[in-house]
Amino acid sequence: MPGMDGLEVARRIREEEHLSATPAVLMVTAYGRDEVMRRSEELRLQGLLIKR
Repeated sequence: MPGMDGLEVARRIREEEHLSATPAVLMVTAYGRDEVMRRSEELRLQGLLIKR
């Protein structure tokens, strides 16, 4: 995604006021594991899958 990563998308979904319900967000990544894990916890994502 040019100019935006999945964590930014998740953050924007969480902040969207026009949604009647906040959807579950699952992150799948192969990069920046420590940073992604930390930020996914901060955003309270429902799941994180780290590819090897």
